Formats: sequence, structure tokens, C-alpha cells
Amino acid sequence: MITNYMIDLASRMIQVLADNRRTYLYGNGRIAQYSATATEFFLTDALGSVRQLADGNGEVTLAKGYEPFGETLESAGDGESAFALA
Repeated sequence: MITNYMIDLASRMIQVLADNRRTYLYGNGRIAQYSATATEFFLTDALGSVRQLADGNGEVTLAKGYEPFGETLESAGDGESAFALA
């Protein structure tokens, strides 16, 4: 399967604005992802790392915990993200 990306070359760091399945919203960090059926918001921890996705009603759709070097420790929920919540 071919995945097409739209990227923002004008920003200091190149960011994916859209892929075949979702469109992404950025501010100071990644804020939300939109698909044809849902909008989900990225929730961060005290260090600014994204740990959860929440739907428009505030319900957590995906939560992940990680080992110090990024290996998944635990995962709960049925939400999806191309960014692995990293």
C-alpha cells in the first residue's frame, strides 16, 4: 500500500500535516488528529510527551505507558495513531 504525506516545509521541524487516513493539527505541539469518522486529541504528561488520545467527548480512546527507551510497557483502548503516542 502506498501512503501519501503532506508535510509543512516552512516550519522549523518538518511535520506531517496529513496522510492517507488522517489530518493533523499542530500548535506548540501535536494537538489533534482528524479522520473521516472521528476527531481525537493528544494528551500529554508533565514532560510534554503524548500518552493518551481522547475523543471529542473527553473519553480516553487509547492510553500507553512506555519503558525509559520507548518500548511499550502497557496499552489500553482501541484508538489508533501513526505516531505511536511517542
